[in-house]
Amino acid sequence: MEYKAYYLSHEGDFRSHISEEEIKAAFESRQGTLWVDICDTTDEQGKFLTRNFGFHPLAIEDCVSHLIHNPKIDDFTNHLFIIVHGINHEAESDIIETTELAIFLGPHFVIRNHSVPLYSIDSIVKLVQADDRPMKRGADFLAYTI
Repeated sequence: MEYKAYYLSHEGDFRSHISEEEIKAAFESRQGTLWVDICDTTDEQGKFLTRNFGFHPLAIEDCVSHLIHNPKIDDFTNHLFIIVHGINHEAESDIIETTELAIFLGPHFVIRNHSVPLYSIDSIVKLVQADDRPMKRGADFLAYTI
């Protein structure tokens, strides 16, 4: 399974390329800002989401499903599950196609799930890797930026 993970600790230490164990520890600490970007929607990815975050099974099913869902926001009390659409630049068609982007947003985390690369996200990743600025303002600002 392919993912990228970034963590800005409460003390201001920034780390990228963190392991699954470090992701789970950062998530459970409920401090700092954690961003996990999950690519390639598979059943293994669903297990990763369950194992590390304990998200609702229906939200995980929406992530793993190859169906395109309507945009929505579900409130799970301690986090939001958001589905939005972006442009699918990989589609080989004269007609513009969209792709689904699912986001789990909590007070200290953004977990993003997608099937195809989105150009707008690449620029945010570059900013995060350069100086972690988008993460310094918290999970809600990071989600807004995404």
